[in-house]
Amino acid sequence: ESFGYIFQNYYLLQNHSVAYNIYLGMHSLKISHKEKLARIREVLKEVDMPNYGKRIVGELSGGQQQRVAIARALARRPRVIFADEPTGNLDETNTMNICTLLRRISKTSLVVMVTHEENIAYFFADRIIRMKDGNIVSDEADWQRNDMSVAGKNVVYAGDLADSKTELGNDITIRVLSDETSQPTDITIVALKDRIIIKTADKRLISCSNASDDVKIIEGSKPVLSLENIDRECEDVAQPSEEAPSDLKAEKHKQFGMKFKEILNLARKKDPKRIAIRVFLVVLAVLMIINVGDFARIAQIKPSEFAYTDPNVISVRFMRQDGLEPGLFTLQDISIEAVDYLRSQGLDFDIIPAPSDQPNYKEEIFLQTGSCKVEVAAYCTVFLDRFDSSKLIYGRLPQAVNEVVVDKLVLERTLSEKGILQNSIPNVQYFLDKSFTYSRGREIKIVGISDVDSPNIYMSKSLALNLGNRIGSPIATIDEIRKVYTDEEVLEQLDVQFADNQ
Repeated sequence: ESFGYIFQNYYLLQNHSVAYNIYLGMHSLKISHKEKLARIREVLKEVDMPNYGKRIVGELSGGQQQRVAIARALARRPRVIFADEPTGNLDETNTMNICTLLRRISKTSLVVMVTHEENIAYFFADRIIRMKDGNIVSDEADWQRNDMSVAGKNVVYAGDLADSKTELGNDITIRVLSDETSQPTDITIVALKDRIIIKTADKRLISCSNASDDVKIIEGSKPVLSLENIDRECEDVAQPSEEAPSDLKAEKHKQFGMKFKEILNLARKKDPKRIAIRVFLVVLAVLMIINVGDFARIAQIKPSEFAYTDPNVISVRFMRQDGLEPGLFTLQDISIEAVDYLRSQGLDFDIIPAPSDQPNYKEEIFLQTGSCKVEVAAYCTVFLDRFDSSKLIYGRLPQAVNEVVVDKLVLERTLSEKGILQNSIPNVQYFLDKSFTYSRGREIKIVGISDVDSPNIYMSKSLALNLGNRIGSPIATIDEIRKVYTDEEVLEQLDVQFADNQ
């Protein structure tokens, strides 16, 4: 608890907030969550970043990240802070700002800083110890301090240089800025339409700049920093364009997230408790992987892969009521709790009789194998007036009594029941105008194929009643009979008269 550390490479979690990084630096301290949050606010103010608590570290500049690293060290309230080249990755301006901050911190804590920059050490330090090959070479505590320039290396201050201008005509003006120690030289300048050529007689480095380059020429003299104004920050310290939220609430879910991260850190050591934490985390990870795998597998299952009825159809068992004569009852006579409830709610629903047996499909494929017979896959009967004609993909709608529309799911399942059919029939469209056969020679003719993704066969109500009729006598409505026979043909066979309301 007595030591804090500041590193050259910061060692911050780039994808987490400033507050979270500082919080992790206190994970070994025996203080409450509330106290940790209070310290975060305190140290952020101390490093002049009070509004950065919720900023993501990766969005900050190098100088700002080093300030966060310093705040992390200060949050432990150490007596000694070790700073290992904290300015090694910073530019000149940020170097001065960080060293100014460390100088201010040194008023309350001992700051031991390792650096290779002698000018920094001689300006900010109270004591300088030189080391070479692990041995102390010198120990200094008194020297002449001079003011230090805080200008960047890409900035030239015209006020510190001799200044002269020469008019050459043709709208060309040459301004010469030179310091007292510069050596004389010969310079040739060629001004062309699209470029300027500069040639010099000596071997000094030539830097060329235009208005968009980083090199700046500023009027006036270099600003300097002295120990008298060490607490005053440089004017060009980067500030955020927008004020970040500063309210660090002690929310429960935030606390849990941090505690879980602390568990990961604790699990890295090798005492029995930490080994148990490792085992727990491994088991937890395995269970999570299994659950994710199960969810992914279940999410890919389609209802059509296991459903054998329409999702809007409910199967119920009807027992004949007392008082009803055998074979003499209507659908309105059916009294089941579920049906009675639907009637009481005024809902629109159908009572569909189940077929008396399962149909078969017979196909002559090869002469050598004879006919191939397969039971039609499980299906659900739905009245034709419930069919959405836009779902018809092949054929037409039924017109005769025994004509039906079959969903392609029923046909695909039927084909898969027998390999010889699957290999011989090219597609479900082949079933158009084919028939399914029930017992006692009853047949239904496929005139349409739908794509409802539900195992349905759409048929008229009278056909559904016929297929559910175990007696075998055909049933048809008057309208359906009229589609096949004229009134005169019927009258020749039956002594009945047709009325408009029949």
